[in-house]
Amino acid sequence: ATDGSNVANNLFFHSSTQSNSNDPIYDKRNYEIFAVEANPRYTPTLQKQQMRYNKNKISKSYTLYNGTGISTKNGVSHLILDCPGCNEGDAGSSLNSDSLSAVGKKVTIRTIDILTLFKKLRIHHDDFVFVKMDIEGFEYDIVRRLIVSGVLSHQIDKIAVEWHHNAAWVFGKPDPSHPKYQERLEIHNKYLKIYESIVWMCAEEDINQKFIAWG
Repeated sequence: ATDGSNVANNLFFHSSTQSNSNDPIYDKRNYEIFAVEANPRYTPTLQKQQMRYNKNKISKSYTLYNGTGISTKNGVSHLILDCPGCNEGDAGSSLNSDSLSAVGKKVTIRTIDILTLFKKLRIHHDDFVFVKMDIEGFEYDIVRRLIVSGVLSHQIDKIAVEWHHNAAWVFGKPDPSHPKYQERLEIHNKYLKIYESIVWMCAEEDINQKFIAWG
């Protein structure tokens, strides 16, 4: 997501040490930006940002996917707004119905499979790829897809994920009435921690294989 709280400098590394570095990794002008935002509310803000970046050559290029949700499939889906009775919603709107913020009406949006997006980008093995992900609880589904497909370990150099606790269920939402509810809840919590640490171990093939086995 690239909503109103994540525009401009927040797209990139932001510490003073890094911003003063001569390392080309921290220079926006070396990047091609591909921004994806599901909530149509932010279209005007992001279009202005896109125009500013491209006009002033702040980055090499800036491509914007408005009203589009990153997903595990191509097609259409429902963005569930984060406020009851509102028509637009805010930054907490989500594709994930289990998200605690998914409390409003459903808005139909188009979706693009994360793997389809990577194919469209035609990423080369020598490209430096940085992914920033803040998608309100749907990150578990997306990260799992990246792991199982091998994209995380072979095509992504750095990834920053905002994890939304209690917004996703790794193996399906446990039923409190089930006799093994507590056991399944403990398994869920255990694997959430693995998901949240796996992104920093992209090159660990043995860990990658474990996720493939789960799939």
